[in-house]
Amino acid sequence: MINLIPPQAKRALLIEYWIRVVAFWAVMWSVALVIGSILLMPAEVLINYQTLTYAESAELAAKTNETFESVAPELVEASQQARYIIDESAVPRISAYLDALESVESASIRISSISIKRTETGFGPVSISGVADTRSDLAAYSDRLVAHPLIESAPLPFSNLAQDQNLSFSLVVELNQNQP
Repeated sequence: MINLIPPQAKRALLIEYWIRVVAFWAVMWSVALVIGSILLMPAEVLINYQTLTYAESAELAAKTNETFESVAPELVEASQQARYIIDESAVPRISAYLDALESVESASIRISSISIKRTETGFGPVSISGVADTRSDLAAYSDRLVAHPLIESAPLPFSNLAQDQNLSFSLVVELNQNQP
């Protein structure tokens, strides 16, 4: 029966067939692309929303970071000052040691100079120079120094012990670092 169709109509029929096939597949691909894009729309919206949110969060973090970076040097300086204050508060006061040295002084002992050197943990040996009326006054002064809780040792000097009166002396006193 196909042989009964004239060749001209057969050709027109073949062209119409291929046009319908191509049109059908074009419509199917179009429908598939539309459905696919509709299905991907929520994901696209979500991704755009999350990107915007993360961009805002990153901008806020950058501003906060700038604030922290501007405050960091001030914080370091404040920390160093606090450390210095804490370290200095742990070192005993020199006035307590000077008061201790003056409290045991008597009328027969005249101190001309006191030299105290500072160390990292407190104060080093104290050099006391002066004049004592007698050797026994100097020995009593040394004993009073050692009896004080802030003073660890005060050995008598052996120089100038040949004199009986007006002894010039130089004592090296070790301080008790454990007392305030």
